[in-house]
Amino acid sequence: MVEMDFGEARYHMAECQIRPDRVRDERILGAFATIERERFVPETMRMCAYADMEISLASETTGVRRVLLSPRVLARLADIADIESTHTVLDVGCGSGYSSAVLGRSAQLVVALEEDVALATWAEKLLLEEECENVSVVTGALCEGYPKQAPYDVIMLEGSVLNAPQGLLEQLSQGGRLVCVLSENVQGRGGYFLREGDSFAWFDCFDAAATPLPGFAPIPSFRFAT
Repeated sequence: MVEMDFGEARYHMAECQIRPDRVRDERILGAFATIERERFVPETMRMCAYADMEISLASETTGVRRVLLSPRVLARLADIADIESTHTVLDVGCGSGYSSAVLGRSAQLVVALEEDVALATWAEKLLLEEECENVSVVTGALCEGYPKQAPYDVIMLEGSVLNAPQGLLEQLSQGGRLVCVLSENVQGRGGYFLREGDSFAWFDCFDAAATPLPGFAPIPSFRFAT
């Protein structure tokens, strides 16, 4: 069996998939070209690490599918986040830590939030090995964010949600952005919420498909039978 040249695959992902998709931030392109994505996926999926697709991650949470976002969706979200070198970023649903490693190339500090203990442990190990010293892994319910470190200049959701996640929006700093995919079905729209005072304006940016994040579905209201 011919072994895959992962270095060449990384280069082609950055230059042939991501750059042509209107990603212009060289820090993001550099992260995709150098961070070894194959290390952040299950062993059985390494040959697919650089395909433009979501990759399933093992999860302890029964019945909940967890994934790495496709490279182009992650790159576009990171690009519109407009991260500065002084920013603190909350990465919600960091999974195995790949997205946090990418964001860490632009931000001062990344708080990588994960509710699945097995995934959090895996992420912490990989990020330590990658020497991502400005990334801190924390555990907790994704929908609750991580108020202890708030406010955040940028919050990124590693999956789609149906509606504006109000609890997370309130953890933004003034002028901060919450970047996500809003979706009611398979196809959605990538964009960001911008905080201005106590208001949050939505800016619609691009078509995007992403697996839903757990814990963000609206709670059904109770009705008496008539």
